[in-house]
Amino acid sequence: MEDPTPPSTVMVKGFDLRKGEVCRFYFENTRKGGGDIAELVVDEDQEAIFITFEDPEVAQNVITMPHKIGGRDLEVSLYTPKKAAPMRHKSQEPAEEEEEAPLRTVVFHIGQETSESEDTYALYFESPRHGGGEVEAVNIDKDKGLVYITFEEPSVAQKVITMPHNIGGRDLEVSLYTPKKAAPMRHKSQEPAEEEEEAPLRTVVFHIGQETSESEDTYALFFESPRHGGGEVEAVNIDKDKGLVYITFEEPSVAERVAGKTHRIAGRQVEVTLFQPPKPRPTYPEKLLFKNIADGTARDCLCMYLERITGLDPAEVLYGDEVGTVLVTFDHEPDLVKTAQFCQKRKLEGRQLTVAKVPISNCLLVENLNDRTTEDTVELYFENKRSGGGAVEKVEMVPEENKCFVFFEDHEVLDGVLQKPHKIDGAQLSVKRYMECLGQSGGSQDPTAFTAPKPVVMTNVDPYKVAFLRQSQEIKAGFLQQLSNSHAEVKFEGNNLSIACSLNPSVPKARILARTWATDVQQVAGEFLGMIDVLKRHLVQQIWPEVETVVRSANIASPKGATFFLVPEESAFVVVGMKSIAKELLDKINTVATAAVEEAIEIRETLGSRREEMHYAQYCAYRPRR
Repeated sequence: MEDPTPPSTVMVKGFDLRKGEVCRFYFENTRKGGGDIAELVVDEDQEAIFITFEDPEVAQNVITMPHKIGGRDLEVSLYTPKKAAPMRHKSQEPAEEEEEAPLRTVVFHIGQETSESEDTYALYFESPRHGGGEVEAVNIDKDKGLVYITFEEPSVAQKVITMPHNIGGRDLEVSLYTPKKAAPMRHKSQEPAEEEEEAPLRTVVFHIGQETSESEDTYALFFESPRHGGGEVEAVNIDKDKGLVYITFEEPSVAERVAGKTHRIAGRQVEVTLFQPPKPRPTYPEKLLFKNIADGTARDCLCMYLERITGLDPAEVLYGDEVGTVLVTFDHEPDLVKTAQFCQKRKLEGRQLTVAKVPISNCLLVENLNDRTTEDTVELYFENKRSGGGAVEKVEMVPEENKCFVFFEDHEVLDGVLQKPHKIDGAQLSVKRYMECLGQSGGSQDPTAFTAPKPVVMTNVDPYKVAFLRQSQEIKAGFLQQLSNSHAEVKFEGNNLSIACSLNPSVPKARILARTWATDVQQVAGEFLGMIDVLKRHLVQQIWPEVETVVRSANIASPKGATFFLVPEESAFVVVGMKSIAKELLDKINTVATAAVEEAIEIRETLGSRREEMHYAQYCAYRPRR
C-alpha cells in the first residue's frame, strides 16, 4: 500500500553549499514560508541542499514562494526519494511506536582533530565487510569529537556494534546511541504568577566615617549585646569608601528594635536606620543581550538566526567591546523564555548562545574634562539642579583619557541631563548615555570594528637607557622588533617612550588582541629594558679632570651591546648595555681609570711636598728678624 503521507523534503539549488547554516535559518523562518527543520543535508555531487521539514505542509508551502538569499535566486522543488520511506520522522510515526522504536543510530569517539568527511564514514558503514548497510544520516560533532551514524534498518545498527572497526588508522569502539529526552526548560515566567511578598528587612546601616579602625568583630559584638537591643548577627559589611557599616541580623524584629535609636560605638554617636535595598532597575522591553557569538560569524547569518529564534526583525545590532557580545534591539518586545529555549536547542555556527534582558542604563559617559576637574566637582555638578541631574550613586574617573562615568541613583534623570549643554571648569563637555554591556566604545554596528587602544607613554625610563637605545642601532632594532611583534610602534620623545598601537581590522582577532594590548606592550618593553644595566662610578672632584683626560685619550672601544658616557658635572662615568657586556666594559674602564687615579694622586703628593719646601724657604727668607 502506498504511503499517503505527502513529501516533506525539498531540494534547494543555486545556493552557496558552504553556507548551509544560513540556509537553515532562512527556511526555518515562518515569514519565508518555512518552519521547523528535521534534517538538512548538503549534497556536493548534486550541487544541492536537501531540507526535510517536520511538517509536510511547510514543504508544500515553501515551493509556492520565490526565494532569494544573498542576491541569489533559489530553485526550490519537492524531493521524492527513491524508496518510499528513506527517512523516519517523529511526525510520521504513532506516539506509542515512537517511544518503543528500535535504535538505529550508533556513536563512536574519533577525537576533535579528525579530518575524515561525512562521505568517508557513510561509505565505510555501507560496506557489507564492516557489517554495514544503507546509511540514512551521518552527523559529526567536532566540539565533542563524536560521530553519529543512523542506519535505515535497526538490525544493521545491532550488527555493526558487534564488530571491530578501524578508520584512518584508529580503532573505534562503536555503541548504540540512545537519545536523551530534553527536559523542559523552567523559567519564572512559565510559572503561575504569584504576588511576591516583600521580605521583612533584617539589615541596618549607619555612618561611621572613612577613618574608622574598628573591625567587623567589634560591631558584631556590640550589636549582639542585649544591652543595645541586639541579637544574633548574620553578617557585618564595612564600606570604607563611603564610611558606612551594614549589620544584618538573623531576625527582622531585632533590626526593627535596633533601628531608630542612637548608639555610641568606640566613642562616637551613630544613628542607626533600617536599610532598604535598592530595587533592581527595569529592563529595556525591546532589547536583548546575546553572548558567546563566534568572532567570525557574519552579520547576515546572525540576523537570520535572530529572526528565526525570535520571529522578529532586528532593528539594530550593536557589537560590544567584549568579543562575542551583541546588543540587539527588535521592532517589538521579544519573548525571552522562548528565545532562551531556542538558543538551547539551536546552536549558531557551533556556539550555544546565552541571552538576557538589559537593565535600563543609569550611567552617562562624560568626556573632554579639564585636567584639573576632580571627582568631587563632577559629583557636585551632576547633583545640582542646573545640570538637570539628581542623586549620584558613584563617579568613576579615567584621568588619562579626560573622561569619567557618572552613575545616578535614578535612571530617569538621564533624559533631562542629555537635553542640556554642560561645562565644568571652563571645559565644554561631551555627555552621552553609556551602556555598560557594550563597553567603553559604546558599541559598533560593524562586527569587525574595534577601538584602537590609545598610545602608552612610559615616563619612568632611565634616561641613560633611552640614550643607549638611540645610540646602539643593533639593540634599538631588536627592541623595535620585539614591540612590533606585539603590534606596537615606538617613538622616542626626550627621555620618554611613546608606544602606539598598530592593530587594525585586517589583523586576525584584532578585537581580542586590543583588549590586553596596553598591558602586553608594557610588559614586553619592561622586560627588554630590564635586560639593560646602568653602571656608574663616581670619582673625587679634585682628580676628575686628570682621569677624564686619560679615559678620553685611551680610545676604549665599546663592544656591541654596550657603551659609556663621561659625565663631568657628576665627576662620573656611566656604562650602559646588556648585562654581561656592560660589566666587561666597566672592568676595562676601571682599569684605565684606576691607573689614572693613582698617577694623579702621586703627582699631587709630589707637588704637595715641593710646595711645603718652598713655603718653608719663603718663611725663612721673609720671617721678621729679632
